[in-house]
Amino acid sequence: REKGAFYVNQYFNTLNPEAHYMTTGPEIWRDTEGQVDAVVCGMGTGGTITGIGRYLKEMKKGVRVIGVEPRGSVFKDFLEKRMLVEAGDFDIEGIGKNFIPGVIDFNYIDDVIQVYEDEALSTVEGLVKREGILAGDSSGAVMAGAIEYARSRAGSERIVVILPDSGLKYLSKFTAFL
Repeated sequence: REKGAFYVNQYFNTLNPEAHYMTTGPEIWRDTEGQVDAVVCGMGTGGTITGIGRYLKEMKKGVRVIGVEPRGSVFKDFLEKRMLVEAGDFDIEGIGKNFIPGVIDFNYIDDVIQVYEDEALSTVEGLVKREGILAGDSSGAVMAGAIEYARSRAGSERIVVILPDSGLKYLSKFTAFL
């Protein structure tokens, strides 16, 4: 322990999802005027998806909360089987884990979509070239998952997508298409 330091421990600190329940969830609700059918969010600590999911499900019956993780992460298997399986290899930074964080509440999550790293990177390239959005690879993964989710739906849903990172810290990774 260092004097004057505080370890936030976002994986097990209940203030993590509470912050998103108190701020991000209401912001989504307000900005969409309650017209949100689904939210797609990356899964790392579990705080964002748990807080948003809890808030939106309290506000609107039937809203779907979809998590995105890299293939090899443990969340999809845990959601479906309620047991921890051995994690595989994955390279997308910021999302995906080999353990279940204490703050995540799977009761607020309807599905988890898994994305390969090459899907994430090609989606980042599309975000840069077509939309002018410089996003990181976890945002690319989330957008790839959102596109997959949207294609599986009727087409009239209002889907909110949370892009968790900027591409600034990944510039050396993206030199092929910048």
